[in-house]
Amino acid sequence: MTEHQTAPSAAELRTVFLARDLADGEIGCCGVGALIPFAAMRLAQETHAPNLTIALEGQLNPVPGGTIRTPTDPRVHRGSEATTDLADLFVASERGLDFWFMSAVQTDRWGNLNHFGVGRADDRFAFRAPGVGNVSLAATCGRWYNVPDSHSPRGFVSEVDFVSAVGNGPRRAALGARNPNAGGGCRYVVSPIAILDFDAEGRMRLLHPLPGVTSAQVAEATGFELAPRSDPSPTLVAPSAAELEILRRVVDPEGSLR
Repeated sequence: MTEHQTAPSAAELRTVFLARDLADGEIGCCGVGALIPFAAMRLAQETHAPNLTIALEGQLNPVPGGTIRTPTDPRVHRGSEATTDLADLFVASERGLDFWFMSAVQTDRWGNLNHFGVGRADDRFAFRAPGVGNVSLAATCGRWYNVPDSHSPRGFVSEVDFVSAVGNGPRRAALGARNPNAGGGCRYVVSPIAILDFDAEGRMRLLHPLPGVTSAQVAEATGFELAPRSDPSPTLVAPSAAELEILRRVVDPEGSLR
């Protein structure tokens, strides 16, 4: 069996799932060094969405010949249509991008994110997180995806200690923001063990456990009770041979996702 015929890894499954949800002609953004989001956008460009625009923190539509693991990787400039700066990205985001990718130190049952710190007491954090700029994208872009690096009760909490990006549910409704089912808000949480979506009220629920993971294990790794599904969870469609070939040969030839 050749390298391109081996079963997909969890990271590759997550990448293909996200890529399929991106449409031709859309404009999306992720942080430089966000491995899975960038790979998903590049895979979409190389398959069904050739006119999708990737807006990074300084580059427009780079073609680096591989994945980008750090913001200082010089390959991120390779093949770019334009060099921009953060001001350009912020202006574009206020006009409304189609989608954005995020992760955070905490995620709650409504998809709200906390980027700044945990354990608040006397207006101070017990632990200070790195933070992030331009979180207004959570309110201005058409939709966003949460792609965390881990899935545990410490990160998936009933209520975040500080809301830096509004997800779905009551808090978003109070802002007059759009219902997630009509666009806007957090569309999917794509974690290392599961893909989760949201019900009509904005509560997180399980869509797909990833292969080798049970629903019970996902529940155990989540610090709150996931909302029940009123409909059967659809089967996770495996990557096609063509998708894996392009992902491994063009998007990720060095095998970072494996």
